[in-house]
Amino acid sequence: MLLMSYYLKVLIGSIILLFIYEGIACPYTFVYKVVVDNKTFITASHLSIDSFLMYNGGKDIIKKIKILDIYDDNDFNKAIDDYELRPSNFREVPHEKANDNNTNFAPFIWWR
Repeated sequence: MLLMSYYLKVLIGSIILLFIYEGIACPYTFVYKVVVDNKTFITASHLSIDSFLMYNGGKDIIKKIKILDIYDDNDFNKAIDDYELRPSNFREVPHEKANDNNTNFAPFIWWR
């Protein structure tokens, strides 16, 4: 019984540390300009540029990505208001062509 309560305390402590780590891992809000095959849009995210790229399909989906602005984590709503991204955190802008000769190819893996 004592051993079980020890493991329970370790489990609960690990979960708490995980939540704390996730909360401080990326304390910024990024505003991205994203180019895909048929559209260019602006969006805001808490994910860093590498995480955003891999989470949303890698280089085979996202042809070009650029950070437009960086806000504090608390200013997510301010970023959305400043870039007029309401109501869906998305605003389409005039499409720009991306270079298809991408040498830094990171293919999307379906199980991510």
